Amino acid sequence: KYFNMNFDEPYELGHGKSKELVEQVGEAKGFIDFFKQLSDYVINTHNKTPMLWGDVLIKHDNVLDKIPKDMIFVDWGYDAQYPFDKTLKKLKNANIKFLVSIFSRMYISYHLEPRRSNHKKREAQIASLSSYKYIFTSSKPVLRLSYSGEPAVTVR
Repeated sequence: KYFNMNFDEPYELGHGKSKELVEQVGEAKGFIDFFKQLSDYVINTHNKTPMLWGDVLIKHDNVLDKIPKDMIFVDWGYDAQYPFDKTLKKLKNANIKFLVSIFSRMYISYHLEPRRSNHKKREAQIASLSSYKYIFTSSKPVLRLSYSGEPAVTVR
């Protein structure tokens, strides 16, 4: 039903084949126009809902309204300082369907570096609370998240 088109960390954007286009229309517009072409193909040819890692587009408020409404934006960050509350509010206000991915890069460090696990648990907690806040908007029940040794966080 879904197809993750990725589109994350496009280091070559604005270089090589895309250099001229980006110089003409800008990074964000060039990126979203290309994504739209491919997402139309995924929808029309394969009847799948496209998904997109949002690390590029979340930085460009001026194109959020151009994101196709029939796709899912996957918001993610590298660490606990990623501003999920800010980015998810932006997505909600733009009426963009989204998912939150907290373990996109930290899975290996979580398992191979146990000393960092409390930090990673806190990141998961922050992302979960932020997503809860912007997904459920009316008369929220109390949500309490707690991990052993850490105080619970409550959202109403």
